[in-house]
Amino acid sequence: MKRLILIVMLLVLMIPATFAETKEVEVILPEFDVTINGNVIDNRTEKFPFIQYKGITYIPMTWDLSYSLGLELKWSDVDGLKVSKRDKMQVYVQKEKTLNNLGGRYDASIVTFPVIVNGEIIDNLNAEYPLLNFRNITYFPMTYDYMVGEFGAGYKWENATGLKVSVDPTLEVFIPEPYYVSLKVTNAELEEKGLLFNEMLYIEREDGSDNDYVKVYTNLNNNYDGYYYNVTITYYDKNNEVLYIEPLASGNIYESDGGKSMASIHHGIFREGMMKEAYKVIEIEFLPISIARADFRKNHSQISYAYFDQDTIDLDYIESQGAKYIDGDFLMGSIHLIPDDLLPYAAALSEQGYKKEGSNELYHIYSYTDGTVKFEKNGVDYVQVSKLTKLFVKGDELNDGLKCYAGERLLEEMNKGVIRLYDKDKKLFKVLLNKEEVDRVRNY
Repeated sequence: MKRLILIVMLLVLMIPATFAETKEVEVILPEFDVTINGNVIDNRTEKFPFIQYKGITYIPMTWDLSYSLGLELKWSDVDGLKVSKRDKMQVYVQKEKTLNNLGGRYDASIVTFPVIVNGEIIDNLNAEYPLLNFRNITYFPMTYDYMVGEFGAGYKWENATGLKVSVDPTLEVFIPEPYYVSLKVTNAELEEKGLLFNEMLYIEREDGSDNDYVKVYTNLNNNYDGYYYNVTITYYDKNNEVLYIEPLASGNIYESDGGKSMASIHHGIFREGMMKEAYKVIEIEFLPISIARADFRKNHSQISYAYFDQDTIDLDYIESQGAKYIDGDFLMGSIHLIPDDLLPYAAALSEQGYKKEGSNELYHIYSYTDGTVKFEKNGVDYVQVSKLTKLFVKGDELNDGLKCYAGERLLEEMNKGVIRLYDKDKKLFKVLLNKEEVDRVRNY
């Protein structure tokens, strides 16, 4: 009998810490916003939401979220969890969604397995704010010691915007690839079928019209709900070589809220292209807002924006901004849904023209009856500011409300929703948005 008791005692001592008795605690799902690197985390739908314990917010140490803070995780059954710094960070994209009860109370447990942060073992059982386990994920308290001291992140609280976290700005930023939905179509297929469909993308041929119509329908794919998207058409010849690329639409937000399926884009394209193509590929580029924001900061950070009053905008103001060339355009398709800091990104991508493969330069394409084609860099639609003597907006005109005069001659009239400002090299540096137009669309 004594021998049996001794064996049982030895077995108990050999049980790893992972299987030791855990202490249950009650946590709350906070109702305030948490922002990571400028992107608001939707705690209502996060599979692993931020939680609160003893008045302190806790961050889920998932692989994706830790990478967005520039952290690396390693797990082993022997050593437990190891957390260390990386030299780069990845833009966070929410992948799985659930429905959480904000303000609700949930059970979590205090972590008992070993945790090592930057080479130091954490004494979790004696910590005032211990690491927690919630939904089988380790959670760290967002205290100064961890967030600033160990992780090198900045964080602050604002009553209006909630908790904001920012990582070390010197870290290299890795931006995940966008998602694409594409549809290949020939003119013969359009003639035969009239309507083609691939997920949420339609092309429609209307009798008696010179145009085909591209339509992007909402409420057909929940995976892209809230994503920023652009549409391009690539024209190919019979040898599968790219003839040219047409940026068709940009600055749109895809909605999938369970409502009726409706076309958010109804855009006409010439039935006979600028060059005789064998087929064309219509492609939707979907970017989670966080990726669009990161791309803007990385590749378009030189572009600023401001609002203008259409009743007072004039040539003096344009000149005071340092513009050498300008052009005007419609407001972007989903301006009422686009975050303010992405408005110049959307406006920049909505520049008109065609592209060659492998180039971001915009061109005009001129085709001639003998079959020859000429590409000319897109400069003829820009208005040279030095040639103007007067500029104003006619607010009652729906389309060509921006009037540009040289003396008494109307030199150019353009759309009044957006005015883009370019430097002497025709490089976009600022976007002006018509405040009245923006307010009208957003309050519609």
